[in-house]
Amino acid sequence: MAIKKNIKEIEKSLNILNNCIEVEKRITKETLDEEIEFIQSHLNELKKHSSKMPIPQPILDPDINGLRNLCEKYVAFIGSDNYYDDNDYERFICEEALETIFGEDVIDWIDKNTNC
Repeated sequence: MAIKKNIKEIEKSLNILNNCIEVEKRITKETLDEEIEFIQSHLNELKKHSSKMPIPQPILDPDINGLRNLCEKYVAFIGSDNYYDDNDYERFICEEALETIFGEDVIDWIDKNTNC
């Protein structure tokens, strides 16, 4: 009789253990499903964003006069008595060069693709 009672206790414990395992599997699956959904939504946003603005292509015959003028002003500024280190010329020259080669929308494209 004692053996049958022990067997029943063991079977009961096994059932409880199996139920716990099933609950853990369900929780893990739900958590994974939530993570997959979160990652998928971000991936979709990235795809949507990248499809809106294609990578800029160089202009075949760019007009460099604006860039040339800005560079000449920068060199003149460096050689002048009014020169100071904390100026924005390098940023302006970089932006002017990019816009000259790729067009006016390139700065917006860079900002959107670098999270600026």
